[in-house]
Amino acid sequence: MQIGKYTLVMQNFDTKPEANYTGYRLIVEVLVGGKPLMMLYPEKRVFDTNGETGTMVAIYSTLREDLYVVYAGQSPDTKLPVIHAYLNPLVKWIWFGGVIVVFGTLVALMPNRRAVLVLSAAKQPAAEPLAHGLSPSATFREGHD
Repeated sequence: MQIGKYTLVMQNFDTKPEANYTGYRLIVEVLVGGKPLMMLYPEKRVFDTNGETGTMVAIYSTLREDLYVVYAGQSPDTKLPVIHAYLNPLVKWIWFGGVIVVFGTLVALMPNRRAVLVLSAAKQPAAEPLAHGLSPSATFREGHD
């Protein structure tokens, strides 16, 4: 199977009995440009106690894209394994974007040092009464808005 720059070649199909399930596993070789890159092992599990099935996806992940290979079971007509493959671009960048959002939130929550300096106590000269006998109710400091 060809998907993007990857060529998937099914090498083998085996069954591995475990304690509470039986695993039906494909061995898929991934090639890029005719050269072997890696082996993937997608699996379908059938649980013995209740007959439910579960699918274990094999993933090859890079910064540019993720290759997902899924064993979907056997074809009822040919009894051959059915493979689904998906190529999803830029998946790691979604996680990286989440890290950036958390970092930005932490920076935004840090106290502003300038506000602390403005609110610090400053010596104020005693207010002088105005010409008509009232004292001012607000004081102003130079250099601040």
